[in-house]
This record gives sequence, structure tokens and C-alpha cells, in this order.
Amino acid sequence: MSEQSTHDAYEAKAKSTFSAERKEDYFVLMVAAITVALVLTGAIGPGFFKSLFF
Repeated sequence: MSEQSTHDAYEAKAKSTFSAERKEDYFVLMVAAITVALVLTGAIGPGFFKSLFF
């Protein structure tokens, strides 16, 4: 395999990995924003998280 084709293969893998990580980041950001909105509106309170784990 030539050095250029190896470089191209690594570049393609890096682009797909970065894209997947960015989608995960946006998902986590949206979940956090929804959680903050629910807490600020009073829909869920401090006891909500305790009920999830205990």
C-alpha cells in the first residue's frame, strides 16, 4: 500500500469518527438542556434523581 493511500484511509476514518463523536456531543447537550429546562420549570425536583437510583 502506498503512503498516500494509507494517509487517505486514516483521514477517512478520522472524519467518520469525528462525525460520530460530534453527534454524541449534540445528543448529550440536548438531554442536558431538556433536564435544565425541566428543573427550572419545577417539573422535576431534587428528589427526582434520588428516585432513579435508590
